[in-house]
Amino acid sequence: MKVFPLALGFLGLAKGDVPMADYYYHQQDLSPAMWVFGTQGIYIYNDDGSVLKKHLPAEDICLPITDEETGETSHSCSWKGVVSDGSNNVWATNTNAGSYVEVFNIDHGMHVASLPTCNFPWNIDFNPLRSEVWVHCWSPKPELGDVGHIDVFSTTSLSLDMDQIAIGELEVHGHGTVITDSSMPNTVYGNTLDVPILFEIDANTKKVLQEYEIPEVSGLYRMEYSHVNNHIFMRGYVCCSCGFEGSDLGMECGRGTPSFVDVVTGPNQANNVTGKCGHSCEGSPSDVLGVLEWDTKSKGIVGYHLNSLGYAADPYIDPTGKYLILLANDGGREATIIKTGKNGEPSKQARVVDTGFSEEDGEKGIWDVCFIEQESYEIAIFVSTLANFVILADMTQLTTGGTINTEKIWLTDDQEAEVTSNHGRGARRNCAWAFGSPYVWIDAGKTEEVHILELSTEFGKPTATRIRNVPNTPSRFMAWVSNHEKDAILAQTEALIAKQMISSTQKSPEAASTSKATGQSSLDTTDTGIPSAVAITALVFGVLAFIVSVTLLLKYNKLTKLLEGDNTSAKVKKIPVQEAPVDEYSTTSNA
Repeated sequence: MKVFPLALGFLGLAKGDVPMADYYYHQQDLSPAMWVFGTQGIYIYNDDGSVLKKHLPAEDICLPITDEETGETSHSCSWKGVVSDGSNNVWATNTNAGSYVEVFNIDHGMHVASLPTCNFPWNIDFNPLRSEVWVHCWSPKPELGDVGHIDVFSTTSLSLDMDQIAIGELEVHGHGTVITDSSMPNTVYGNTLDVPILFEIDANTKKVLQEYEIPEVSGLYRMEYSHVNNHIFMRGYVCCSCGFEGSDLGMECGRGTPSFVDVVTGPNQANNVTGKCGHSCEGSPSDVLGVLEWDTKSKGIVGYHLNSLGYAADPYIDPTGKYLILLANDGGREATIIKTGKNGEPSKQARVVDTGFSEEDGEKGIWDVCFIEQESYEIAIFVSTLANFVILADMTQLTTGGTINTEKIWLTDDQEAEVTSNHGRGARRNCAWAFGSPYVWIDAGKTEEVHILELSTEFGKPTATRIRNVPNTPSRFMAWVSNHEKDAILAQTEALIAKQMISSTQKSPEAASTSKATGQSSLDTTDTGIPSAVAITALVFGVLAFIVSVTLLLKYNKLTKLLEGDNTSAKVKKIPVQEAPVDEYSTTSNA
């Protein structure tokens, strides 16, 4: 019986109604895939890196830049952040020759739009419940038409433009973070490195509701949120002295011009002394506040966190929200694991993972962490810009108070080889898990390649092996992209088919005996009890009808949401004339 080709033929007829000239409907379906964002555009691979599905070259995405000295024109994308909305598009902030949010189709990898936004967009976050993307811009400029530090986009209507949101004076700028989450649909939080204030924003009116001044800090940045206890974890930045004997930074003040500051933390507190604030003070004696834990319910600080060696750190929350990991300025000696507690209570240290990347005081040795849930294992992989190995940590027993077993996995055959990652201000080394697969990706900025690890078990314990290097793939960000909405429909369809097949093959003893006694045959089954061609064909067409119905329902819901949405803050988007911003933190900033 050849019934399923008939079904495929039906699909072909349906697709035949689409005009051949419509380019979109004849593109390869790429989802799921690993997207690698680099200076030369976007590379889209299969899960193990063996197949390059698509390359979007920089000249097709990013505007040209002309060198003032040579007059030569080139294309180089400058990505600052990436999120996927899980159903329609992938969104990325881009500061190449202007300030844009670039939008790409999630299924076909096609460039959908370049949406102008406030100057120097960086941090980007997505709220699936509200179908909104929130963008934090680091250098808003009134002369370019900017009125705020934060811009908001609807994922269901690209042409809908909402008012920008100012968090403090527009002249106040600097690195900052914006956080939106489905567990707090009406509230968004933002901060900047230049002011000691946490801003609470009404997600509906797009207005600042409250300003919470945080004591002792010069500013706030690098902010994470756990939906487990509804707490925000943010690094508190401070001021430090420099340029004289006995100062926090010694005789040198580093990059930039120092000013007169008040040092209110650490052992060298003083007023109106030569010094710096913010990033320059990371890892200095004054950097003692660490990660502040702030309760979104009671609106106050419930705890401060340093790593086990007493160093301040950047916060990292795992995807489940169960663990806070402190990425400290200890050179990458260790990773302190903190278990998020109950709402209103400070989270407590659970374990310390010895990573051993380096012992360079003041340096942030651990750059990124990947969490993998595979079969019965929970795994964390720590990566560093200072080493050619990663640390695989088995976190499985942590929830029951057990130990964390670790293993060093090398990314190069020669353990003495030069580190394949860049290091220092602006350098990154990212890791990304191809969700549901055994493959983990580690990029290498210096050699412009990606190392692929394959996870497995050995003697009942998780381990990993490098299976290949993917060459000629410059990377700034990596993201595993999947159309969750389509995946859910396919899962429902598969479940329905399985249920119908089981139902049609089951035959009660009474029906069987009656059929045998009367000599009657059934249209639904053959003599052997196997479903007939008619039955299977009917099932296939039923499933196709189900898929069409679900698809139409989803599109109807999206349209209804758009028509019923609050458009009070909407306005016609005008594309301002953009000047190339001065990247004060380099185009590959360690943000």
